[in-house]
Amino acid sequence: MCVFFWKSPSSFYKKMRKQNKVTRICKICRTEFKAWPSSTTKHCSIKCRNKSLIGHPVSQITKDKIHFAQLGEKNHNWKGGRILHKTGYYLIRQTAHPSRRKCDYVLEHRLVMESMIGRYLRPEEVVHHLNGIKTDNRPENLVVMPKGKHHWSLVIKAMRKRIIELENKIKAHHYI
Repeated sequence: MCVFFWKSPSSFYKKMRKQNKVTRICKICRTEFKAWPSSTTKHCSIKCRNKSLIGHPVSQITKDKIHFAQLGEKNHNWKGGRILHKTGYYLIRQTAHPSRRKCDYVLEHRLVMESMIGRYLRPEEVVHHLNGIKTDNRPENLVVMPKGKHHWSLVIKAMRKRIIELENKIKAHHYI
């Protein structure tokens, strides 16, 4: 057995690897780089490789693989399936809900109301926040109302009713 190999096998293999690599020229930046003879790489770095891919057509199969590999919890930007929409309402990811949007999200206040009444809401039904805060999705703050002409009068009636309930609760608590 060779004494050199016995003392330091890693240095022996490092020496062998350096000797076996071949010099190539990068197709993008024209710099020299070392690569294994069996390797098919044509670029010195990932940055140059990505530059070479710009403008190349990608098949629909590849696009679908990338898309499905990054859905839901697999995505690096996953925040638990609850997002705040630009309109001020929370959206919850529900892939099997009948009234979901294209992106598989449903308005949270509609989900809360559906769980309260025990059925899916109809498209002609609207859920209102009594206190006017769109992110306050507590069951006691939500009311289902039909879409229609008397829409705002119904909201005002529901708000008045809720105000009376809260005033009575405060009075009862205050006197005890």
